[in-house]
Amino acid sequence: KQWYQRRVRGTKSCHSIATQLVRLVGHQAFLRPVLASLFHRIIMFPPPHLRRHALEGVKEVFKNPRLLTDLCVVQENDIARIDFALLKMLIDGVTQSSLCGDSTMLGMSASVIVALLDSIQQLSNSSGVTIEHKERISGAIEDMDS
Repeated sequence: KQWYQRRVRGTKSCHSIATQLVRLVGHQAFLRPVLASLFHRIIMFPPPHLRRHALEGVKEVFKNPRLLTDLCVVQENDIARIDFALLKMLIDGVTQSSLCGDSTMLGMSASVIVALLDSIQQLSNSSGVTIEHKERISGAIEDMDS
């Protein structure tokens, strides 16, 4: 039992660090492969029925519009662009967890997606983000249009 509690604390710490890395370096293009590898290990490596703590970590990212922006808008040489690869991988992991047959995992997966939708709604209303994030989003959208 003590071994399991230490492992859970370590797992939660790892997910917390991953969340902070999204905040700090998620928008930097040259670090995207590192983040992709880390989140692949967190969300795709454990069997779907054992992803409870991973889903909690993903929910922390999804419920914060700023973190969601850092996850999806990449800055490279003063040019912002949209990159949904990490978001897609995380959603795939959440989807797999929801299909494992465990009602607890289904409920947690649904709450993660609800957090994502809430953040998207806040972004569409231009709330919950800083001016810097708004400028980054606007720049990425303008580059997509041209």
